[in-house]
Amino acid sequence: AIRMTGPALALLLAGLCLFSLPGWDPQIINSGPYVYHDAYINQAKNASELERNIKSETRTLYYEEGVEATVSIIETISDHVLGLRINGKTDASSGRDMTTQLVAGHLALLLHPAPKQAMLLGLASGVTLGAMLDHPVEQVTCVEISPEVVRASRYFNGINQRPLEDKRTRLLINDARFHLSHTSDRYDVIVSEPSNPWIGGMGLLFTREFFSQARKRLNPGGLMLIWVGIYDLDVDAVKMIVKSFLEVFPDATMWESIPGGDYLMVGFNGPLQLDYSIFKSRLGDARVRQDLARVGLDEPEKLIARLIMGPGELREFSAGVPLHSDDRRQLELRVPRLAYYSDFRQKVLATMKSLQQYRTSPEPYLQFSHNQDRNDLAAIDRFSRNGRLIIEGSTLLVSGTELERGISLLEQAYQISPEDFTTRDSLYLYYYEKARMALVQGQTQAAMDYFSRAWQYSPKGSLIPAVVGYYYLENQDLQQASLWAARALAQNPYNSLAWMLRGRTELAQGRPELAFKSLARGLEYFPRFENSTKPPQVAQIFANLKSSNIRAEILFYMGESLRAQGKPGPALGYYVQAETVNPDYYQALMAGGKIFLELGQAESALKRFQKAEKLNPELPEPHLLKAFALEQMPGRKQEAVNELNSALKLAPRDWPERATAEEKLSRLLTGQ
Repeated sequence: AIRMTGPALALLLAGLCLFSLPGWDPQIINSGPYVYHDAYINQAKNASELERNIKSETRTLYYEEGVEATVSIIETISDHVLGLRINGKTDASSGRDMTTQLVAGHLALLLHPAPKQAMLLGLASGVTLGAMLDHPVEQVTCVEISPEVVRASRYFNGINQRPLEDKRTRLLINDARFHLSHTSDRYDVIVSEPSNPWIGGMGLLFTREFFSQARKRLNPGGLMLIWVGIYDLDVDAVKMIVKSFLEVFPDATMWESIPGGDYLMVGFNGPLQLDYSIFKSRLGDARVRQDLARVGLDEPEKLIARLIMGPGELREFSAGVPLHSDDRRQLELRVPRLAYYSDFRQKVLATMKSLQQYRTSPEPYLQFSHNQDRNDLAAIDRFSRNGRLIIEGSTLLVSGTELERGISLLEQAYQISPEDFTTRDSLYLYYYEKARMALVQGQTQAAMDYFSRAWQYSPKGSLIPAVVGYYYLENQDLQQASLWAARALAQNPYNSLAWMLRGRTELAQGRPELAFKSLARGLEYFPRFENSTKPPQVAQIFANLKSSNIRAEILFYMGESLRAQGKPGPALGYYVQAETVNPDYYQALMAGGKIFLELGQAESALKRFQKAEKLNPELPEPHLLKAFALEQMPGRKQEAVNELNSALKLAPRDWPERATAEEKLSRLLTGQ
């Protein structure tokens, strides 16, 4: 027999205990509180509530811990937006990030007259790599340091054009700087799209030395494009990156991808050459045009208008700050401190104002190999002015001053370019907040008007159409209620609240058979709806829409639709289920009690009417129905008389049931 000494046994038991402990929850451990702490603090009172919120809003599709990073893929439950998270921070997505991911992939290749060899730093979602492969390149070398990101990127195959399956893709699992310093390859285009410069190690991809290293690997006439996200940097940090890039690429230009968020810089290994005619011709390629159409930038005039600064403006913008260098790596030390000492407005507002100050038209930097293309200058100028309106309006909104003027500028921008999602989202959020405040103040009609305006600018999600639809239903405008129910279901066919709206509208239209089917769909999808939905504040204000109340209402109106079809027995079953889910559901108690009364089950009816009376003691109806129930029960005639007197005392003179109650009271008193 094998004997174990005390220490050995203790070690074995300790090991067994470790294996029996619950593991980390990937969804929570990768939620990035060090980045999203402000949002988390504002949406939850404690850790348990925060955990419930996170799990109700997103689900984790992939999670892997690697040497370089922990990588996960999350999906929002409400609108199915995918996000690639690295160490808890979202670095790519199928939502707002699509504009930058696509423009970064296309812009430099459109500006180069004949790119053959290209390099991409950072795979992420693969959308940028897919965009680069839309062009007639011979090869794109993609350098990605994390093999876990490579595996995660396949979750984006539905939107990234499956670039890893393209034979022209050369994938290297390597450090980008190591690759550039050891390879003999040369490139026509280098696109650098790493994570944010304040993350450990990433600052080295924004230094003068790195830019110099990259330029040495460019062919004559080659281009380098870098991404700069300003949303978590202060203005001096942005200026440092710009100045360091200019030091290596003195003829650099800056392009606006997402106003107030993402910017791109393009440097030239040689003199600045922006031939609009070549640019326009290349954008005429069907694959390129179709890809950029996804973000509304498939017209050359719109995309070229994203050029906001040339070399002169960039030098003025970046004056007075030091270079960002390998030996100092200021961004990795400076920016994390700012995250805790400065809020978003303080950081980004100064940058937005400075960008606005030095912003210029692209026209002085454009060349035309085909003179007729000069006819596009009017449209280019119009879209350039549109960009000015957006950044000026957004600056006013972020600052919290002159909100009405800021909105007016954005509405002007919307008229020029209604497909610009930055404009639409800003207008949506403004009118949504106006609607929410109107609801809080009890101004329901104004709230619905604001909701309708918000929806006009950005028809997304099923909340607004559901809330507006219920407003019209309550006001007997069944045509509008039906229209908004359809809009809600078009956005989310699994929204039980929207199915209930449709069912109730159909019931009010005298179509109980259709109503029952719609309500049954709402009940069928309810588990999914309940698990994926936390009723937003506006819904709670408008209709006290707790999930249990929604399920109870669906069951109640299923009963109502059956009763309207002359099926009281099956209807009773749904009323009972409704009051089981929500024991304080007045309408279900009253409706169920009436059917029990009709069936001669006075005791069951009385119990429900008594509870209904406690819930609404000021209403006469429960007393009237209690009297009907008591009349059927031996020896309780006087109690029935008392209830009728109570009903008549509480009822207004124009109460529809007053004659019925008086007649019943007279019969009981006279013994007829």
